[in-house]
Amino acid sequence: MILFDAFIEASKNMHKCNHKNQSSSDVRHDRCLLLEELDLTGNVIGDSIDKYVKAYVFMPHLRCLKLYCVALKPHHCEKLFDGFIKAGQTRDGGLALEVLVLSGNEIGDSVGKLAQAYKYMTSLRCLHLQNTRLNPSQFAVLFDGFITAGKMLTQQDETSSNTQGDASSTSQSGLRIEDLNLSRNEIGDSVDKLLEALRYMPRLKKLDVRSCQLSEESKEMISNVLKTNDTYIIGLT
Repeated sequence: MILFDAFIEASKNMHKCNHKNQSSSDVRHDRCLLLEELDLTGNVIGDSIDKYVKAYVFMPHLRCLKLYCVALKPHHCEKLFDGFIKAGQTRDGGLALEVLVLSGNEIGDSVGKLAQAYKYMTSLRCLHLQNTRLNPSQFAVLFDGFITAGKMLTQQDETSSNTQGDASSTSQSGLRIEDLNLSRNEIGDSVDKLLEALRYMPRLKKLDVRSCQLSEESKEMISNVLKTNDTYIIGLT
């Protein structure tokens, strides 16, 4: 996609301009684009995902990425998530992403990479995975990723709280996620993993589980787990 080439070229031009006015010790982030929001909804990215991953390296400030129905298949998603992982490993504090929309694409078996990438998305507030063709075993992998990240953040929050002497802050420890859309996928018998993951989501305000092949018992358990959160749940009736 020509657009992604333009992003890469722009970063190179920024490097040339900044390098003229900075000493060598000040050029560490001189190729960074200031882009904070990117909405590519309804376009066909497909095989050009490689170009996007290269461009993403220069987008450390990107907070909102919407890739709704952009014709991504599992092998495309795997490259995207690998890009997230590599960027997260090199950026202090992880990725800046707060909103990530992947609905309408086929994640499939690349979900393992998304689970790995999630631990670098410590600021993520909104995750939409509607109709991404995930089955129970794939959801179990994703929920394990949530649990791992949740435990990590809870430990960090507790350490910070003990250092500052503020025990009240631990009530909101865990994942920062506020809006989670899992609708039109098959959660099925991976619901136990979901229930455990939800315990690390104290800020969750909205959960969408429409058409997720959940039993009445599973729906009741989800409702009970989130009762204290006052979460708006779609798909339980």
